Amino acid sequence: MRGHSSTNDSIQKRTMGRVLWILLCLSFGLSGCEPDWSGEGPNRNLSLAQGPGNSKLAVSWTLSGLTFTEARCTALGIGSMDVYLLRPSDNAVLAVWSSVVCGLDRYSLSELPAGQVRVHVEAIQKPGTNPRKCVPYLGEVLATTGPQFSDPPIVVPLKPYSTCP
Repeated sequence: MRGHSSTNDSIQKRTMGRVLWILLCLSFGLSGCEPDWSGEGPNRNLSLAQGPGNSKLAVSWTLSGLTFTEARCTALGIGSMDVYLLRPSDNAVLAVWSSVVCGLDRYSLSELPAGQVRVHVEAIQKPGTNPRKCVPYLGEVLATTGPQFSDPPIVVPLKPYSTCP
């Protein structure tokens, strides 16, 4: 089974900041005033070759080298996955996808910033008698977004994280 998501919430916030920065520069007549498009200063590692928000990435997750199926998710007590896209330099959250179907063999993300990102995946225990969110497995990898979906998808190996009640 495959899933797909897109987001541009973080892109919209950065775009508003860029517009304000440009207006400020123009109002004060500052020469050489150029905004930091990536938000990471001189050490940025996100490329603007394709522009922010035009890149793609496909991911999948495994546990002990095996992909997840609906039956395996049920057997492990996993109800869904949360997928985080982080900036590698400071782990700032660029985007979050919650309640992603656990048993996917490929999850496609679009409208991402170009360049290197950290993909963080958390397996979320099925809701039960305990109302607290419990994460029995998690994992993360560095990946590079691009103009096409990665094929094969980038694999995020999950490891035991906590014991859920």
